[in-house]
Amino acid sequence: MPLEQKLFDFEYLTSLFAKWYAPYEWKRETVKHDLYDVTPWIARIRASRGDLEFLEICGEYLAALKDSHTRFEFSSSFLADLGVLFDIYDGKVLLDSINRNRLPAGQYPFAIGDELISIDGKPVGQLVDEIARLTASSNESSRRRLAAGRIGRRFQSFLPRAVELGPEAVVVLRRANGETATYTLPWVKTGTEVTEIGPVPSPGPRLFHLTAPQPGPDSDLQFQKFQVPEQHFVLGVGARAPVFALPQGFTMRLGAAPQDSFLSGTFQAGGLNIGFIRIPNFSAVAPPTAVAGVPAINQFTAETQALEQITDGLVIDLTRNPGGGGCHTEQLLQRIFPNGYRSLGQEVRATLELRTFAYSIWTFFRNGGAPAPLVAALEAQYRAIDTAYSENRGRTGPVSLCFIDPSLDKPPFTDPAGRVIAYSKPLIVLTDEFTSSAAEIFAAAVQDNRRGLIVGSRTNGAGGAQHFHPFAATVYSESAATVTESLVVRSEVRQAPGLPATAYLENIGVQPDVPVELMTAENLTGGGRAFTTAFTASIVDHIRRSR
Repeated sequence: MPLEQKLFDFEYLTSLFAKWYAPYEWKRETVKHDLYDVTPWIARIRASRGDLEFLEICGEYLAALKDSHTRFEFSSSFLADLGVLFDIYDGKVLLDSINRNRLPAGQYPFAIGDELISIDGKPVGQLVDEIARLTASSNESSRRRLAAGRIGRRFQSFLPRAVELGPEAVVVLRRANGETATYTLPWVKTGTEVTEIGPVPSPGPRLFHLTAPQPGPDSDLQFQKFQVPEQHFVLGVGARAPVFALPQGFTMRLGAAPQDSFLSGTFQAGGLNIGFIRIPNFSAVAPPTAVAGVPAINQFTAETQALEQITDGLVIDLTRNPGGGGCHTEQLLQRIFPNGYRSLGQEVRATLELRTFAYSIWTFFRNGGAPAPLVAALEAQYRAIDTAYSENRGRTGPVSLCFIDPSLDKPPFTDPAGRVIAYSKPLIVLTDEFTSSAAEIFAAAVQDNRRGLIVGSRTNGAGGAQHFHPFAATVYSESAATVTESLVVRSEVRQAPGLPATAYLENIGVQPDVPVELMTAENLTGGGRAFTTAFTASIVDHIRRSR
């Protein structure tokens, strides 16, 4: 690409975020990355050699936001795969998945739990640091875990230099006995590599001068996909089965049939009958394992009601749940709040598109004869967006997560006869660093409304809604990006280490009431039984204290 096209693409990318990105001020103050300060990035682009370095700079520019919902990728199908995956346990990068069809034990006698020391002479810490620069995540721990996962599986779409890997990798591992061993693993390469962006003419004369945008100091303007999902790097993300062992004596109810959207069952502990239900994700686009549409919601309703009759308490598993739609999340939440609950709101980036959308919803329901309170709430929602837009403000005040259900106060779910259909007994919610987005909203609602205990690890901190711009984030290099358009707001102020106290969910996440660590070598090699034992003790204790 000619330099002028690189500069045009980068300015186009920055304009996209100037228009759509909601958490601008939050990121500027907390992670110290100012999207408007593009001068150093433009200097790097001017000095860049080749198209791949330019694409890396664009990716690093957005990854520096530390925002799980914001990503930069370009259109490449190329993948280099070692046949192994790594993750971080007890602070060490350990082997946690081996493709034995490609790497038979007789020839490659390493094992799950072996520690990575280096690849091609490069120390593991340096590898993680280099990949983390291009890895977007709201949580520093999950960012480094994703980077560790990408060591053995490199998609060029967001690691542009993956095409420069040789045919083999020299991998040094520390075995369980403490000895180091060296293996030569083949990179299996698929897809079409990209080494340069196809050149096209630049129209001329230029209609504008390519310079860095310079908003004034007093400016009030605040500035799904071909994405490779996280389950390609972290075991169990979005999967129906958990990564930890189910409790001893567990009797499965849901999870064996393809049409089951959940895994559920019961087990005995401490003289109590405990229910368990895993929600793999809240997506509306990926059945059968997704919580998608009416069939899945009906299944959740029926299952929680069945568990209401036969259990003393419930474990809801949201570990490695990557999120999904806010409307589906709130519908499931209604099934566990017998007295209703206060939902989270979101401050949304006021754009012309969003204003038009909110107006369309309001007038559709008004013209369709919807109940007056609903029409009034939808009008108020539209007015909030219209006011923010007309006043050139970056965001609205808190509005509903689900635009067709604008009230933040949610009643319990009822049947046609008006009877409440909701699980009413004590419950806990399991979380980890890859409990993300809508799953964090679910956990936060449980915590803020004192409905149950959060058990596990601090969640991802992906606290916003995203908009995907396919092949439209840059023009000449045909890249895509997701842009965070809102900031989710809790009903209480919280604080995470190294971050300010705030009601925002972004970067802060949901912190557990009962910390239990899943990412230990003991859990890796022992099937997660230590984690299972710990959360079982928590639900038993919670039930007893609730009586």
